Amino acid sequence: MSILMLAISGLLLDGCGKKDTPPGSMPDTVGIHNIYELNKEEGSLDSHAGEESSSVLELDFNSYVEVPSATLGITNPVYSRIKKKKSGGYILFYQNGQIGSNIYYSNSADLKTWSGGKTVFQETAITSSQGADSRRYSSADAVVLTNGDILAVTSFRANKAYRYSPETNGIMIRRSKDNGFTWAPEQVIYTGTNWEPYILELPSGELHCYFTDTDPVYSNSGTSMVVSGDGGNTWSPSGTSNNYKVIRQYKYLNQGRRIYTDQMPVVRMLNDGKTLAGFMEARLETNNQPDGTSYYMMSLVYGEDNWQHLSGDQVGPTDRQSNLFRGAGGYLAQFRSGETVISCNINNLFSMKVGDNKARNFNHKSWATEWYQPFSGTGYWGSLEVDGTHSIVGTMHKSGTIMIGRFILNHRINAPQKNITVDGDIGDWTHTDALFIGSQGPTQATFRSAVDAQNLYLLVERRDNYVATGDNIDLYFHNNEGNSLNDNSLKITIGPTGIVSCAKWNSSSWEATSASFLTIANQVSGVVDDGSADNGYLSEIKIPLSTLQASGNYFRFNAVMVDGKTTDTFTFADTGKPDTWMLIKK
Repeated sequence: MSILMLAISGLLLDGCGKKDTPPGSMPDTVGIHNIYELNKEEGSLDSHAGEESSSVLELDFNSYVEVPSATLGITNPVYSRIKKKKSGGYILFYQNGQIGSNIYYSNSADLKTWSGGKTVFQETAITSSQGADSRRYSSADAVVLTNGDILAVTSFRANKAYRYSPETNGIMIRRSKDNGFTWAPEQVIYTGTNWEPYILELPSGELHCYFTDTDPVYSNSGTSMVVSGDGGNTWSPSGTSNNYKVIRQYKYLNQGRRIYTDQMPVVRMLNDGKTLAGFMEARLETNNQPDGTSYYMMSLVYGEDNWQHLSGDQVGPTDRQSNLFRGAGGYLAQFRSGETVISCNINNLFSMKVGDNKARNFNHKSWATEWYQPFSGTGYWGSLEVDGTHSIVGTMHKSGTIMIGRFILNHRINAPQKNITVDGDIGDWTHTDALFIGSQGPTQATFRSAVDAQNLYLLVERRDNYVATGDNIDLYFHNNEGNSLNDNSLKITIGPTGIVSCAKWNSSSWEATSASFLTIANQVSGVVDDGSADNGYLSEIKIPLSTLQASGNYFRFNAVMVDGKTTDTFTFADTGKPDTWMLIKK
């Protein structure tokens, strides 16, 4: 679903963002899990290949923060990049203003409380072809190496000589060996005019630094790279404006010069260990003329193991999906289970899509619509960082702050063969494969499933600070036969004390039916309707497989959680369209 973060500013604490809503102060004798205690089965690489079309991202409302300028130390933070440290915690990089002159960083143990901003690249006085000048920094990113070192990378330029003297521009790195608390001296790894560097570490240990290779006089660009084979100590090729040109598309002639584009690159090695996938923008002009109005389109490109080095009039790579939709500031990530995620700025909104393990086909097929846009604030130049098997961090600035949220990957879960006793004691639920709802408010729910020869089991765990009558969850089941509701489709509404109602689909509507064929056990951690702090409730449910007439290996499942006037469901799920629901595999 498209999410509006209602009244989020009123929820911020101490200027650093909303804290995780804890359960009530009373002891949780029931033991209701949160989503981060679940999904512990790591699974194999690309375990969900071929099933990604049902995978979606769900914002964890309780993770959302807006890091204020008072913490960051500047009034206009932009170009936010978050990296997860190998030893735990996170580091955030950003710059002051759209063009930038200094690069800052901040550390956090939990993505919510951030240390005061410090400079990692600071403007300095230099002498250039234009006389007294200054060296300024912009568009920083970073990579956490396999050995735990953090390499921060940034573009630098001479403020006055930028357009005229490529030898005064370039790319620098700084290395931290202690998780981003201290930094080694600056090291120039490329000399020449550029923007938006990005470093990738390959499985072999080789480092690629991709960047926008630009000629500002002719508005010419393209993606080039330099390479390190020794962990970033030395880079090649060397010399001013000497690089490997690897990604570019031709636009037109400008004063007899061939003009190219493909810029602001982000490149990942996919899970197969050999395919490089790049996501980037193209700066285009109306009527394909130099004097046309500029606009930006996003492209995906692919290479095997490495890229062809382009020379002369060559363009490439040939394996690409060019100029798919209007957008800018792209980023690309991949989960261990296979799903790829792209993000970019569309109409100044942080926008995401989930795709297959080859980064070629993306869910919710319309490029013009059907984007997951979870942040209400507007900005540009966001980024992604996978920080677990089922979670990814997204960030983008908005005026005066940086927005950060963690998103849970909801994808096909397994219903293993289990001997489940429906008694409210969930000790026999030893597997942790779970789905999550919790984007619209602090109340959250997780769902696990199991089967035996005759029954489908569902465990619902709802974390809720104040449990009240009407705190219901509608549960929908479909036998995955066709994309439409059928006579075997089932809707069960549960509340804190058990079954509220049961219905089966009858041609065109839900028709109430007896719930006598169901077995359910509830436990409440707290007291319903007493107004004091609670922890939530859980429900164990047993449904005869004969009721669903399930002949295949999959069920479709949906849930709609009610909390006062707030309702929440899986992203993009439509209660009338089972093909938008989540998959459960038995």
